[in-house]
Parts: sequence; C-alpha cells; structure tokens
Amino acid sequence: MKTYEFSAETRAFIENIPIPMAVYQYIEDQIKPLLVSRAYLAFFGYDSFQEAIYSLGINLYRNVHPDDIARMEESSYRFAAGDGVYDIVFRNRREDQSKYHVIHGTGRYITIDGTSMAFITYTDETSDAGSDQFVKAVLTTLSGRDSASESTEFSKNYDVLTGLPNMTHFLDHAMAGIGKIRGEGKTPVVLYFDLCGLKEYNSRYGLKVGDKQICSLAELIEAQFGRDQASRFESDHFVAFAEEDQIEEKLDALFSQMRELDGGNNLAVKTGIVRFADDGTRLTDACDQARLACESIQKTEVSTYAWFDSRIQENTARKFHILRNFDKALENGWIQVYYQPVIRSMTASVCNCEALVRWIDPVYGMISPGWFIPILEETGQI
Repeated sequence: MKTYEFSAETRAFIENIPIPMAVYQYIEDQIKPLLVSRAYLAFFGYDSFQEAIYSLGINLYRNVHPDDIARMEESSYRFAAGDGVYDIVFRNRREDQSKYHVIHGTGRYITIDGTSMAFITYTDETSDAGSDQFVKAVLTTLSGRDSASESTEFSKNYDVLTGLPNMTHFLDHAMAGIGKIRGEGKTPVVLYFDLCGLKEYNSRYGLKVGDKQICSLAELIEAQFGRDQASRFESDHFVAFAEEDQIEEKLDALFSQMRELDGGNNLAVKTGIVRFADDGTRLTDACDQARLACESIQKTEVSTYAWFDSRIQENTARKFHILRNFDKALENGWIQVYYQPVIRSMTASVCNCEALVRWIDPVYGMISPGWFIPILEETGQI
C-alpha cells in the first residue's frame, strides 16, 4: 500500500482547519503520519509542518507520560486494526510546559479515493495539570473508568477551563435561542472572538498567565451575552450569538472591560460579526463567516471588530480559487514571467532586467503576486 498523496486543495483545507488535527495512515503494520493542521502545531508546540511530521514519524509518543504509552499503543493499534472509533485520554508535556496536561484524542476512519485514513482531533481537558493526584483523578474520569461521574458528564458538554459550553454542545443547542430571537422579530448575529498574540504572550508570561487571559475573556463574553449563548470553540477562540440591536455598543463595553483587567496588561480582542439571516444558512456556515470576518482584521494591539460583508466573501472565494487552481495554473501557463528592462540612465541602454510574475486567470483576470504569493506561503506551496 502506498502513502496517500493529498491534492493541494485538500491539503490546504486540512492544514488550515482551526482545530488540532492529525491524519494517519496504517501501512505495513506502521502508523504513518500524513498531515497535521496548523492548530495542531500550536497545540503540541511544533514550529513547522515538516518538524511535526518528522517527529511523529520517528517517535509518536515523544512527550507522552511514560505510564500512558503502553495503553496508547494498545489503543492505537486496536483502532488501526479497524476498531471503529479512537477515544483515548493521556498525559502530555511539551518542552515549554513544566507540568503534564491531560489530552483527549478522538477520531474515526475516513475513506478518500479508496484509501482509509484516521482523522484524530485533540482537546486539552485541563487548564493546569497541577499535582499528580489531580492529573490521575481527571485521567480516571475522562477515560471512562468512572463514566457515571458528574465530571465526565460535564466534560462532554462544557469546557473544563472556562465552564462555557463546548463547540459540540453549542452547535447542538444554539438554534433554539436563535429561533427565539427571530420569533421576537429581531435579527440574530453570530460573533467570533480571538485573542491577539496569545502564543507570544504565553512564551513571555507562561501558560498559566495565558490561561487567565482566556478565562477573563470567557467571563466577559458570558457577562455580555449569557452562558447559554456562548461557547469556547478551542484555544482562545470563542463564539456567541445575540440580537443585532446595540451589538457594537456591547462589544465596545467588553473591549473596555478587557483593557482594564489586571492593570491593563491584557491582549487585544478581535471579533467578527455576521447577520444570521433566515435564508437556509446553517449555523456552522454562520460561525465560519464570522471567523472569516475576524481573520480579516490584521494584527492589532487595539480591540476591534469587523462585519462579514461581500468584500470578505469575494476575498475568500478568490483565495480558495487560488488554492484550487494553483497546479492547473502552472500546467496551463496561466502563471507567466514578464521581464522589465533596467535602463542605464547615462547611456540609455538596457543593462539588466527584472523578472516579474503575473497570474493571468480565465476567471479573475490578472491576479497580482501580492495576492497569490502570501497565500502560497501560508499553505506551504510557495
């Protein structure tokens, strides 16, 4: 069996999923890592896709607690042999962490082009894995050996660090509240929140202080929009829904409160907003549109928000067009080189030339390198 080769489009899609995810293939009794998401790099402390794949290939359990490796290996190979669902809890400590964190990995097999591959996602089930006694207690409840416990039931529906509903719970229950807003003749909006520069902040002040930033933002979101209308999707990314009326004033109040916490040593918050029209749009699509609006905000040290609009939609469509058609553009000669002469002013003669690349696209016309080069750099195709 050969190692599966992803198309550029699929690779870019998986690598940019905002969830820690790894894709594996079982080849000749070996678990072979194929692909990880960018969120996986941040989650497990890798600097690049190449480093992550290489490290996983030579030592799949490099940062796992020694007491958990045998159990992980048994579960992994049982899953590789076709045991349906992967569900494992283990302790992991990155090089930049002083204590073990309790990680929950879940996954299933997905068949693409006749090749079966394991897609595994990961969540951090505790904010500070403190004492060994605490780690063992959490590990016991999460691994199902005390499945009737309240903590296990809580962890299924709520984020352990912030207490907010997790993504699954939010997506399962939010439409009831959104329907109520619509029933009152009001327009619901979906908001996507992101702390700016958390990774650098963690490096400077430590993960425990960074977790405090996450909790502070969670408390403010809950205070403004209500616990049942908000969710921690993952890491420092939150989603909420509300009615459109005075939404900008509420965000300004949240930003102001965030600035004043802990003597002002806080990160900026960027927020994307989208009107959730009753036109068949799915909640997941509205969340994604709010995320795109949030991502449209460049690096900022001041909290701000952006509304999802046609410009963001067009830019997103163009980005995906570039990702989908890059290989085709190379094959069909859409990417062309133009030579601009360099003239020596004293003699008015050509002394050199500068090579300039242009993408002449049948759909978008001339695509500037200022557009497609950053996208190719971002997805590793440059």
